[in-house]
Amino acid sequence: TEEREETPQVLLTVRDQEGTVVRRIPGPTASGLHRVSWNLRWPGAGPVDVVDATQRSPWEAVDDGPLALAGTYTVELHTRVRGEETRLAGPVEFEVRDLGMNPLAGDQEAKLAFELEVEDLRRRVEGATREWRLAMDRLGRMRVAAAAVAATGLQDRIGGLENELRDLWITLGGDETIANRNEPTPASIRERLGRVSWGLRSTTMGPTDTQRRNVEMAATDFEVIGPKLVRVVDRAIPALETELEEMGAPYSGGGDHLTPGDDMAQWRKLWRKF
Repeated sequence: TEEREETPQVLLTVRDQEGTVVRRIPGPTASGLHRVSWNLRWPGAGPVDVVDATQRSPWEAVDDGPLALAGTYTVELHTRVRGEETRLAGPVEFEVRDLGMNPLAGDQEAKLAFELEVEDLRRRVEGATREWRLAMDRLGRMRVAAAAVAATGLQDRIGGLENELRDLWITLGGDETIANRNEPTPASIRERLGRVSWGLRSTTMGPTDTQRRNVEMAATDFEVIGPKLVRVVDRAIPALETELEEMGAPYSGGGDHLTPGDDMAQWRKLWRKF
């Protein structure tokens, strides 16, 4: 029916010299003459926002990716109506030029490769973060369900898993208990990657040794906690849910307000490489 139809879109596709899609930019769909600009950046690591990008304030901060290299690019104009894309114009070539204002700028190709590596790790970390939050929500609901059938032993085991997840969060997202008391805490995986990503986004300087070490440390820590999180989410929690079901406990639900819908499988593929 008409209510189920996909909202029509106007899209501009930017490709590099090799034909790789660098950016897909939505444009306005209203009638009239419009101007659309590309900020010369790759897309960010996400998670994405379902808000229409054309409705954003021009001053709103956007988590974009690294700067594109100088060189030749092409752009095409498409419409997408009822799931079918139609090319209206292009490809049109244009040049991105380095103004040469930073005489100390390093190898830009090496810098871009490093930044894309960081963004890929950030995607995996954000996927794990979402899984962690869903797991904590599930355990909280399971605790209520266990209390309803006086399953004291299960409540204790649920509490043990919650504490295990809290311990993992110290490495993944930081020690909030200590930080809330204005005490210094070790940098978390998310903090290390965030500092590196934002530190490189507005400069043509290459990554520093400190930034490289931060990424190495974040990757090493993530390889340690990733399998532990998978064990809790894939085995420990489902096993407890089965026991609750066998005891006739109320349905515990499961974080519908946190679930990102059909893209859950995508997030799991991104970070579950252990």
